[in-house]
Amino acid sequence: MGTRNVVLLGEVGSGKSSIINLIAGACVAEACSDAKGGTLNSTCYTLSFSPSDIQVNLWDTPGWHPAEERNTEQGRTAGPDNLLKTLQATEGIHLLLFCTQKPRVTKHLIDDFKRIYSDQVCSRTPIALAITGLEQKLPNMHTWWESNSDALEKYEFHPHAHACVTTVDHEGEQVSQNRLRKLVLHHIPTESSSHNSFCPVSFFHPS
Repeated sequence: MGTRNVVLLGEVGSGKSSIINLIAGACVAEACSDAKGGTLNSTCYTLSFSPSDIQVNLWDTPGWHPAEERNTEQGRTAGPDNLLKTLQATEGIHLLLFCTQKPRVTKHLIDDFKRIYSDQVCSRTPIALAITGLEQKLPNMHTWWESNSDALEKYEFHPHAHACVTTVDHEGEQVSQNRLRKLVLHHIPTESSSHNSFCPVSFFHPS
């Protein structure tokens, strides 16, 4: 089986590196707690999973600043564009994983996600939403989705899958790791507009 390319996207401080470390089960990516810092260049982390021997390239990309903190020189989310175009033209992209620590969905956040996905190079690529920082909602982190899915619908953002996770709470880490690993390893079809079959109730083990 060929290597799967999974590209993680999100604002500065959205938890992309922490999600990679949780999936890997080791500290392979340096997570930055400084909101002005974060990943400066796209970095690939190659993981192998047994017994299936599936190989996954997890691409950590530069985060963009939230809309309310941008100045005119920062512009829109141009950081990952070249990587996305190069991968799509060569090896292909098997999943775009949008990451957020937002307590709620905002129009600015969705506008950034949609701008990337509306690009012709990614318009047929599966997209998933990883919501982290949900340790306060344990043992049922999925309640975030129940509270925010209507807002996603309002802003016409339709991910094919999602995972509600935590990367800092020992109690929830194993459940979160299982969800994220299944998400990046699973082939997600884009032909159907239905999201239900990929919700944690049926696709992941519930919390």
